[in-house]
Amino acid sequence: GEGTISLPRLKRIFVDNLTIKELTNLLNDSYQEFIIMPSVEISVSAYRPIKVSVRGEVERPGIKVIKGSMTMVADDNNDQNQVNNYFPTIFDAIRAADGITEYSDLTNIRIIRKNSISKGGGLISTTINFESFLKDGDPVSNLRVYDSDIIEVGYSDNQNDLNLANAISSGLNPRFIN
Repeated sequence: GEGTISLPRLKRIFVDNLTIKELTNLLNDSYQEFIIMPSVEISVSAYRPIKVSVRGEVERPGIKVIKGSMTMVADDNNDQNQVNNYFPTIFDAIRAADGITEYSDLTNIRIIRKNSISKGGGLISTTINFESFLKDGDPVSNLRVYDSDIIEVGYSDNQNDLNLANAISSGLNPRFIN
């Protein structure tokens, strides 16, 4: 909860907002005092839920809690199941906000995210065209979301019934599905 871990010899280390690669490098550097050529390996055993803020033209804006990873089991027709981790995306965040409104501008969705320490820290943002994902299933615009991301759905002066119909048929607006 405080962003620290305790390890033998190293004691308490502050690890909040580090990527796995950054943490691996930090631990390898720190253990060099005690071990010749340390080789730390880190793997995530379970992902905690993430909190994202969804704002703008969605049915229920606010902070949404989404599973950090979901497991999907697929049958590969050889009586063997393939287990894949699925990470939450913009679709999942907007769905958690009960979907879009008829005045949502899906060509103008802004994502604001904390930048990793190794990349300078601070906040970074980008704007995506999510309409191409809803209309054509183009996965490029359905970005993965991370803890503390902010998703802002733009406003359009014109009502867009086609976007709303696509949202309903894709399951983005779950309250419209019977």
